[in-house]
Amino acid sequence: MTRDNDGKYAPEFDAALKVGGVKVQRLPVRSPNMQAFVGRWIGSIERECLDYFVPLGEEHLNLLVREYVAHHNDERPPRNRQCAARWSTNVPNDIPTLKFVGCKKRLGGLLRHYHRKAA
Repeated sequence: MTRDNDGKYAPEFDAALKVGGVKVQRLPVRSPNMQAFVGRWIGSIERECLDYFVPLGEEHLNLLVREYVAHHNDERPPRNRQCAARWSTNVPNDIPTLKFVGCKKRLGGLLRHYHRKAA
């Protein structure tokens, strides 16, 4: 676990984590943007997935996270310009009819991925 150097983390906090088998790594001083990507990821998974479920245990939570990660890495279109341009070059000029569009659902239809069916 990585954490910042905030004063709210007492030495007892680190000791309790170490007893649980968690290795604590402190971030360098004056590095506010070090956790920006992690914060963005946690916000995304909370808004798009975990806000809609009540995990019934660790195994259920792990299943939800695995499904979201698979959707995010394999099916969700990229957000940055370089990757979006790569994706957009493969889009045909014609508009597909519904019989040629497939839908892959995850987590009971919460996460959906639409794709062209093979002709």
